[in-house]
Amino acid sequence: MERILAISTLFPTDKLAHHGVFVFNRLKAMSALSNTEVTVCNPIPTSLLHKLMPRYRHQQSACKRRSVDGMHIYHPRYHTIPGYNKDKEHVSLTKAVLPFLMNLHKQHNFTRIDVHWTYPDLPLALAFAKASGLPCSLTLRGLEAFYLDDHDGRSDLIFEKIGEVDHLISLSQEMLDIANQSSSFKGGHVVTNGADTSRFSYFPISQARRELGLPRANVDVLIGVGSIIKRKGFHHIIEAITILNLEKRKHNPVRYYILGSAGLEGNFEAEVRKQIRRYESLTGREGDIVLAGNIENEKLPLWYNAATAFCLSSFGEGSPNVLTEALSCGCPAIASNVGAVPDIMERSATTGLLINNQKYATVTKAGEQWADKILSILKEPQSPCARQALADKMASYTWEWCAQRSLDVITSRSKDAA
Repeated sequence: MERILAISTLFPTDKLAHHGVFVFNRLKAMSALSNTEVTVCNPIPTSLLHKLMPRYRHQQSACKRRSVDGMHIYHPRYHTIPGYNKDKEHVSLTKAVLPFLMNLHKQHNFTRIDVHWTYPDLPLALAFAKASGLPCSLTLRGLEAFYLDDHDGRSDLIFEKIGEVDHLISLSQEMLDIANQSSSFKGGHVVTNGADTSRFSYFPISQARRELGLPRANVDVLIGVGSIIKRKGFHHIIEAITILNLEKRKHNPVRYYILGSAGLEGNFEAEVRKQIRRYESLTGREGDIVLAGNIENEKLPLWYNAATAFCLSSFGEGSPNVLTEALSCGCPAIASNVGAVPDIMERSATTGLLINNQKYATVTKAGEQWADKILSILKEPQSPCARQALADKMASYTWEWCAQRSLDVITSRSKDAA
């Protein structure tokens, strides 16, 4: 019996169901495998300031323990100050949570540790590994996990600690290469995220639009999904739609729906709304760009099937669930060439387009690049048969597939053998 302790500060709570849901999905699928038991520790930072700041309100009110889908989930607290001494946060985390983990170990007799975020999680996990004698694996989930743009010492500590893990999983080859080049760890395995392809599957676009109350003809619908933060690049798509609808380079007008709201990383919504007002002023049109807010996961298949195309405009990703989900519904995609995106798009072979990362482009230049790509895909709309075929190609990339591959890696005897 494998009794796995998963440690992740990136994980849903009973109050924030979408925060790190991809970690939950892999662990849920892993816990369903035979002879495997998963316990989750999701430490939550707290302080008086956390409790006073609206962006942390839901996080602070999370319960301390719960059981979901056969997993025992714990949310212990540790003290830190938002935005202050971030490179020392692992010290307070370890001091507060390590004794808690040792008590959990006495109850569950864990066989291994599985870490899902680098900082401050990894130093805590390795301290627990040293105290318990258990092997420790790490999953790299996005370039932001390296903190390369922050010059506060975290990235150096992360690369030092990566060299101490027993097994390394990366959601993309890009991140694995960085880890191998910058740490003493050599090896590792790429395992992309999966999808619930029993739910994310094809059905007719007319049916989906009817259920959502969207125009069923003479309008091209684009969607983007994610927290409204700058690195998701939604503002670049708005600029592209401004260009398309102003220049009238195609017959149908384009509508863009952003599914999501502010996240713990911050709130870019004010800037997005300002750009929407600019669009409306320039075009004299309203309702073409819609902030739809958070959408329940159960309703996302409707949106993917209703869309003419899905746009992934992020500046950085690991293995974006939303792209896999869209393709699993047969929805063509235009996606930034970041993280595991090329691998995922290759599986679809290939009903979609890649676009260079526009992180350092001006909004105008990025908008022009996106407008060209969007126009290319809208000129050749996919038939129902083509969308069904795309969904069929993606059907095998499930969370069960992801969980089994991940378990094979972390239970192997060497760093290179899975």
